Amino acid sequence: MNNCNIRKVFLFSAIFFLSGKSMAGSTPEHFPDSSRKSVKVFLNCPNSWCWQDYLRTQTTWAYFVQDQFVADVNLRINSLENGSGGSQYKLIFEGQGRISHLNDTVGFSTNGIQTDNEVRDVLLKHVQLGLVRYAMQTESHDVLKISSTDSSDREEVGQGSNPVEDPFNAWVYNISGWANGDGQKSNQNLSLGFWSAATQIKETHKLKVSCSYNTRINRYDYLDTRGTYRVDNYRSSLMYVKSLNQNWSAGFFNRWNRNTFDNLANSLTNSLAIEYNFFPYRESQTRQLTASIFAGSQYNEYFETTIYLKNREWRPQGSFNVMGSFNPSWGSASLGLSSLFLLDDLKKNSTSLNLSISARIFKGLSVSLDGSFSFIRNQINLPREGASIDQVLLSQQVIATNFSYYFYVSLNYRFGSIFNNVVNTRFNNEF
Repeated sequence: MNNCNIRKVFLFSAIFFLSGKSMAGSTPEHFPDSSRKSVKVFLNCPNSWCWQDYLRTQTTWAYFVQDQFVADVNLRINSLENGSGGSQYKLIFEGQGRISHLNDTVGFSTNGIQTDNEVRDVLLKHVQLGLVRYAMQTESHDVLKISSTDSSDREEVGQGSNPVEDPFNAWVYNISGWANGDGQKSNQNLSLGFWSAATQIKETHKLKVSCSYNTRINRYDYLDTRGTYRVDNYRSSLMYVKSLNQNWSAGFFNRWNRNTFDNLANSLTNSLAIEYNFFPYRESQTRQLTASIFAGSQYNEYFETTIYLKNREWRPQGSFNVMGSFNPSWGSASLGLSSLFLLDDLKKNSTSLNLSISARIFKGLSVSLDGSFSFIRNQINLPREGASIDQVLLSQQVIATNFSYYFYVSLNYRFGSIFNNVVNTRFNNEF
């Protein structure tokens, strides 16, 4: 199977799969009718510090829409660092359409010793309180207190819900490209990339197709020695996940990859998977602990003959993963265990352990830990000829190893005033 045929098969199967899923419209009866929500909100906050997913999943009585022109209220969230090391938040509510005469600004401050969990709960409280006035102008306001009295809000299998009048049927499209470089007289480096994705997320399922390309070019000219090295990486993927109930999910995953660094001229992987969440999925923003099993196969074509004298091969493979994340009042923690193995040769496997903790120990004393360790026994793609010293130093080709690791540790103590809510931005750009 040549490169062109593989790409055509993947492309046509992805188009057929997407067309069939977008035309199918059945929704199980136990999923809630999102038309009962009371107010449409466009959230204008591109950064992670406003916890958009958390606001959406906890405020189940409101739509959070992608188009500001169909919203009842436009909510802008701004933040600046204050004198205590925390932030001064400003929430700007702007009514749209028939309630355009309603406008509010709500401000509050946090301090430097509050954890992320405490800050996001304060933010959630102010967002919900600020939206009440706008929700009162809708026809569905009678089901509200500050949180919904509609019990179906607590029965959602996914997170949030989709407006029934959405002309895009919950599809979201992203396209991006980038370029960066640096250099001097003796060496130059250039990176180029492109990425696109189409995603449909509903309570019943999650569907995503994506493709990307990036290249890294290194040139050097030193002591009459010249060299040019290039690494190309093409990738496309298709994922479909079905929500079975509050704790179970099943999915199909397809991935194609062409990577000169990993000696992969073509790599096509297909897997079926099932996942169990020990907590209901609706609690995922606060806590989750999942176990998943993948089973499938991988077909590889190599640029160079491997150490196992293979130019191409098909191998059955599987994986087992345990992932958890928790956001208690003292901070946050996440952990992960992932094991990938060849089903026809279990000795060829890799296992990765990941841990991340950010915790407040006492008042202003906090600690952060982040690290991973991998045991590697499945490098079936290693080139037989090995890598030159230039390729090793410039990270141009995969090399043999039986482990890899990463760690980061920090300890921080902050003391002084926690009541200073003054914001002063003079000469901020100089330091």
